[in-house]
Amino acid sequence: MNVSDSHDAVGIDVRWTDEASKRLERAPLFLRGMVRRLAEKKARELGYAEITEEILDQFKNQMMGRMGGESGMADAAEQMEQGHLPWTAAAKERLNTVRNSCAA
Repeated sequence: MNVSDSHDAVGIDVRWTDEASKRLERAPLFLRGMVRRLAEKKARELGYAEITEEILDQFKNQMMGRMGGESGMADAAEQMEQGHLPWTAAAKERLNTVRNSCAA
């Protein structure tokens, strides 16, 4: 990890508890880096020096409110287990725009 990954402008070093690190390892590999960066950024903004499982739950609940809640995430997880990556509404709209412009 380099300095920019572990410190923000005020130099808060964010540590992960063993439990929080193990929980992060359960996330799909392609999401782990993004989840780590977002959690550390949010922790720094809030002045947290350590990320625990409880803090991960807090961040997850905040993010899920923006992404369709528990049922939306459950649907996305089920799709990923079946080998399909879920699309956001904005991505689907963009795809339809591109398809319609190609069909014209």
